[in-house]
Amino acid sequence: MASETTDCDVIIVGGGMVGLATALSLASQDYRVHLLEAGEPQQVKTDTHPSFDDRTLVVNPASQLFWEKLGVWSELAPHSTVVNSVHVSQNGRFGAVRFNHDAMHVPHLAHVIEARVLGRLLWEKVYRHKHIQLTAPAKLTHFTADEKSIQVHYQQDAQQKNQRALLLLAADGARSFVREQLNLPTITKNYHRTAIIANVATELSHHQCAYERLTASGPMALLPFHDRLGLVWTLPQEQAKQMLDTDDATFMDALQHAMGHRLGRITRVGQRSSYPLYRITVPQQYKSRVLLIGNAAHTVSPVSAQGLNLGVRGIQRLMAALSDARKQNHDIGSDLVLEAYQQQSWPDQQRILQYTDDLMTWFKLDVPVINGLRGLGMLAVDSSLLLKKQFYRLAGGF
Repeated sequence: MASETTDCDVIIVGGGMVGLATALSLASQDYRVHLLEAGEPQQVKTDTHPSFDDRTLVVNPASQLFWEKLGVWSELAPHSTVVNSVHVSQNGRFGAVRFNHDAMHVPHLAHVIEARVLGRLLWEKVYRHKHIQLTAPAKLTHFTADEKSIQVHYQQDAQQKNQRALLLLAADGARSFVREQLNLPTITKNYHRTAIIANVATELSHHQCAYERLTASGPMALLPFHDRLGLVWTLPQEQAKQMLDTDDATFMDALQHAMGHRLGRITRVGQRSSYPLYRITVPQQYKSRVLLIGNAAHTVSPVSAQGLNLGVRGIQRLMAALSDARKQNHDIGSDLVLEAYQQQSWPDQQRILQYTDDLMTWFKLDVPVINGLRGLGMLAVDSSLLLKKQFYRLAGGF
């Protein structure tokens, strides 16, 4: 609980999904939370009519348990699509790996959800929670910490305000302002690639199968969602620009060539958007009563569908670390508590960062010997249930 010298327990900067979910997790344990969001708050509406262009996210089984505990899964599940199988292949090369939920003895491999629906549900719960103070739009200007608290200064409606807390959580994204102000060393790896994001419809049904195609230009992912698929297509920057600028017919022809005809003809493509691809690693993620979470602490390629799931596991570890601190009457903003959190989180973060980096780099090597080894490796994985289960545990968040 907040001490006599603080206005609340925790201040969170950033109202994205990780920030919102963290606020709700803390509030459920009776922490007093103040959430600062730079943008306008998402309007809480009962209108949930889907759009063909709605963006999708993958929820792995471990994250599903988290959303269930947070109380949003029952409302989220009806808008989701189950993934029962995954097909991984190389473009123009032999070797493929097939994952199936029956072979893994699990009800499903994952769910695909609408980002908009999850965001709306989280905003609704934040609005209504008695332990959460929401200020949006608000611009963080600076912060100062001492032995007992952290003072956070922000602007709202052209007025300068401040508030004290025991802990400041930075959930303000890959280009984190908080991280920059702390001057924490950051390692950025630029892949010089762009991910094109769009929804596509195909002649044949996806039958709840997700596809990953590994190419020299980078990986391509197709995620089943209702009667369409969510596309993440990795291309060199200049080629991506051309694909973004071209007309739909030319784009679909190029995409058809890249993905093949396993699902028949591409019949429709939605609005295209893009993201530059890079990896961000932050070796030290805390300093002076501040902790980085979500993309502020680690940023990975969207092709791996691991970003939000990794963020969710970070929230769970943070809650465990704060629970231990509370039991031992430790200051939740102390280096002792925040270092314990990072030590617990670092191995998992590194596994996912390496996994996504391998997808971005290993398969772009176009050398006959390497191509053959990759094909043999994929055949070996496909024939081994044990290896498949190990990959599933990694991707499934376990």
